[in-house]
Amino acid sequence: MLSQPASTDLRPDMTTAELKQAIKSLDLFLQDNIFQSAINDTLNKRSHFFDALLCQLWQTLELDNRFISLNAVGGYGRQTLHPFSDIDICIIHDGELTASDGTKISEFLTQLWDIGLDLGHAVRSLKDTYQACKDDVTIATSLLEIRHLFGHTEHQQQVLSALYGQDLWQSQAFFNAKQSEQQERHAKAQGTAFSIEPNLKTSPGGIRDIQTLTWVARKHFGVANMQSLRRFGFLTNDEYAELMECQNFLFRVRFALHQAAQRSENRLLLQYQAEVAKLMGFGDSMSIGESGSIAIEKMMRQLFRAMKRIGELNKILMAYFHREIIEQLNPEIIPINDNFEIVDQYIHVRDETVFIDRTQIMALFEFIAIHHDKIVGITAETLRLLRQVRRRLMGDLQDFQRCRQQFKAIFAHPEGMGLAITLMHQHGILASYLPQWREVVGQMQFDLFHAYTVDEHTHKVLKNIYAYGKDIKSLDKD
Repeated sequence: MLSQPASTDLRPDMTTAELKQAIKSLDLFLQDNIFQSAINDTLNKRSHFFDALLCQLWQTLELDNRFISLNAVGGYGRQTLHPFSDIDICIIHDGELTASDGTKISEFLTQLWDIGLDLGHAVRSLKDTYQACKDDVTIATSLLEIRHLFGHTEHQQQVLSALYGQDLWQSQAFFNAKQSEQQERHAKAQGTAFSIEPNLKTSPGGIRDIQTLTWVARKHFGVANMQSLRRFGFLTNDEYAELMECQNFLFRVRFALHQAAQRSENRLLLQYQAEVAKLMGFGDSMSIGESGSIAIEKMMRQLFRAMKRIGELNKILMAYFHREIIEQLNPEIIPINDNFEIVDQYIHVRDETVFIDRTQIMALFEFIAIHHDKIVGITAETLRLLRQVRRRLMGDLQDFQRCRQQFKAIFAHPEGMGLAITLMHQHGILASYLPQWREVVGQMQFDLFHAYTVDEHTHKVLKNIYAYGKDIKSLDKD
């Protein structure tokens, strides 16, 4: 592990200017050595540095630490502190604050602002903290990641115990709130991460999708991290490794984006992409249209793959969480044939060996078109099997004559361009069938006239043609 330079060392007598310089020295050191350590180690180093800085300033105020605590929350609480991330803290006290302690806390916050920190803060009694959690799911979520820094040692566990219980938020209500937030977030991105300027945090398959899984798992199962979910059987070892690899890639891109923008930024805007690609090690920065676009292409294709995988794993886990947390009534099951059935509006395989016959992959989507009025998606178990068999394919699905017939049948079906084609696109089946489609997956279009990648743009064209056709039919009926 690399040793930090002496210029990042903290002393009790440091001036505001010296503290600013220490922060600058740390960020330069981490930037220069970004490839020398894992991204989580880099983010942890930033968190540990600010832990030491805040605790040092806190101690100089001589607060009554028997009744007051300083805590990290949010991203700072989970120790994923990017170069321009907010420093979110929560100061909790027992009973009423004395006038003296209130003044000292104000001095503490002023010092943090003076050294240039983007600070998010709350000062509440323990009782008011409970009430704030009850009133606002966002506050409850942030405090699920509370981490004690200094002072009263029991506040962290008291808050967590209250949140893990059912008095402030019942598991069902919390899950529903987080699921609704995610659905609204995805709707704003029009259901895709494949835009020319994706949001690393809030787009489908972004960092927030992993955080949502973590928050639900913390609340309902009381686990510390995603790794612990493996013992509940929700996540396989391979899926956990895949999720962490994708998260780490997004973290590296976001770290580089903050460096390129020199501010807190989550949208990977065109103006930053060449510099981010360079910082990520994909190639030297050049203007769009020259060889620099090759480096951007490579980076963006990997980014889109990572976000697609996160999106799929999020769907699987959220479906499993829904069954575990929300009380299930007797499911409505509609048999289709020996291989498939519809369970509560989701198509489901009746045997996990179904996809050994590769033609059944195409049959799945043909049935989605045929039973379009009864199906809204694919069950978690089926999606997991689909992901596994997709990776085991030894050739293109179009190699099989029966698959070619099924593919044409889907396109010929009046509802084939509805949910069926969208799910084929989202889950990589179009790319597994058509090598030509695979070539344009995640391909950038470097102009201001296209908001999406080539594959996503084409998918939306197909959807618009489908919608136009339905409108015409509706008019004919009228």
